[in-house]
Amino acid sequence: MQFNWASSIKFEKLVFEWISYNQFCEIKEISKEISKGDFSTIYSAIRKDGPLFLSWDNEYKRGELYQEVILKCLNNTQNIDALLNNVKAYLNKYLNIYYGISQNPDTKNYILVQNNFLCESGNKQIDDFIQQMQSKVNNENDMIFEWIPYNRFDEIKEIGKGGFSAVYSAIWKDGPLLWNTSEYVRESNKKIALKCLDNSQNINEFLNEVLIFSTNFNDFSFFSLI
Repeated sequence: MQFNWASSIKFEKLVFEWISYNQFCEIKEISKEISKGDFSTIYSAIRKDGPLFLSWDNEYKRGELYQEVILKCLNNTQNIDALLNNVKAYLNKYLNIYYGISQNPDTKNYILVQNNFLCESGNKQIDDFIQQMQSKVNNENDMIFEWIPYNRFDEIKEIGKGGFSAVYSAIWKDGPLLWNTSEYVRESNKKIALKCLDNSQNINEFLNEVLIFSTNFNDFSFFSLI
């Protein structure tokens, strides 16, 4: 398959490429999505060979091997023109970091391979939820929803309490991932609010609470779970 990606690639260093399906292992379904009539299935996977980068000295180099990635399987994309239009739309409109295209040899469906910003919590249900949230990022103003270890916060002070939650102010040492022209960067030492949900030991109730918060706020101001 040959196609000129020059007009649609948003990244200076990352090379958008064809990725053989046998480069993926530990493939696990996360969710199914329907958007504007397009049906897709989201998977997490391990990519063995790592992403391809063009260095400043014009040499091609591979990034981290055995890196966790997100696979967005575009169903009913056997029509090559439809596939290319679909991929161009993603590259032009969505600023997730896409590594390239692959194809499931059994279903013949094509796959968009994207970066996964996941720091694992140790709880599979929470990690799957975070990956699902990350797959919905669709423009440069969206925050990357992620797991943040509690030790990444300083100066934690309670500022309010009521109902079923307590609110704290804190400094997030790493800061959120923000889009900066050609790549994601972190805004370090960011002052934030931590909303501690009481009785959140029930994981289903806790994730439902998070989903309600994230859907009710259009600015996607919720960065993470901790």
